[in-house]
Amino acid sequence: MKPLHFVFTCIVFAAGLALAQNPVPLINQSLIPASAAPGGSGFTLTVNGTGFVSGATVNWNGSALATIFISSSQLTATVPASNIAKAGTAAITVNPPPPGGSASNVVFFPIAIPELDMYPVSHSVSDGQFGVSSGGNSGFQWRQQT
Repeated sequence: MKPLHFVFTCIVFAAGLALAQNPVPLINQSLIPASAAPGGSGFTLTVNGTGFVSGATVNWNGSALATIFISSSQLTATVPASNIAKAGTAAITVNPPPPGGSASNVVFFPIAIPELDMYPVSHSVSDGQFGVSSGGNSGFQWRQQT
């Protein structure tokens, strides 16, 4: 009768392990850094969210990156320069370690040349009588120099 008791105990224990899965991680916006320029150097990516556990991995387009567990709400991962060699968009996810659990939501990471911001400018015509200045969002306006 003891062997039957041992088998029963093993089945109950295994069933308990199968039910104990890691939480589903959730990535918050935005990643740090929020983007990278193509052809740049490798960097450390900081991922903030919830449900992170020790042993979780940050994935770049489905490939695991070297990941460091900081807390249940933060991970860092090493992104090699080869991952940002050309322009595009990477899909970032977090996978929990075994015994499973689902992968996180996807957050997209742009690899692109940053856009320039337009700032108001002022230019004067060479004779000093008139100038051009931006009117903020309303376009350029002529104004008389005094």
